This record gives sequence, C-alpha cells and structure tokens, in this order.
Amino acid sequence: MSSQPQTASNIGDRAMGATGLRALFRIAELWDLSEEEQRNLLGGLARMTYYNWKHDAEAAKMRPDTIERLSYLIGIYKALQILLPVSDAMDAWVRKRNSACYRW
Repeated sequence: MSSQPQTASNIGDRAMGATGLRALFRIAELWDLSEEEQRNLLGGLARMTYYNWKHDAEAAKMRPDTIERLSYLIGIYKALQILLPVSDAMDAWVRKRNSACYRW
C-alpha cells in the first residue's frame, strides 16, 4: 500500500477543507438545511462519506472542486450578512420563494 507524501499543498488543502466543512455545518444549522440538501451542496456526497466528514472534518480528503463549492457557500453566507444584516432575515431568505424562479 503506497501513500502520497505529505506536502505543504495537500496539508493546506486538507486544513482548508476541514475549516470549510465546519463552516458549512454551522451554516446548514442556521439555514435549517436537511442532510440531503447538505450532501447535494457538497456535490452529491454519499451518505457514509457525509457522516465520516461530519464526525471528523480533519480527516476529510476532498477534491479541489469540493473545496471550491465550500468557498462559494461561505461567500454566499457572507454576502447575505452584508445585504441582510438582521440575522433572522438573512437565515430565512434561503427558504423564501423567489419571483425569478421558473414556474413549472
């Protein structure tokens, strides 16, 4: 069994991923996101991987696109804080109907 050598890059990626996951889990609680919604936001993550990451974010091995997704979600959260400084309004906005939504 061969393992990749630890480099500054993959150690940094793992630390960023763990930080991003912890932030996502806090945001998901504020936004009242279901487990399925969280897994979808993480790119359709398998249930077992989701549980492993939730219980040990430090051990999560992520692809770069997953780290990118986390950064986008954190950016959306930050933008909502700026646009809607009242936290109840900000957290509720995620669930509000949008007039730009397509009608099926």
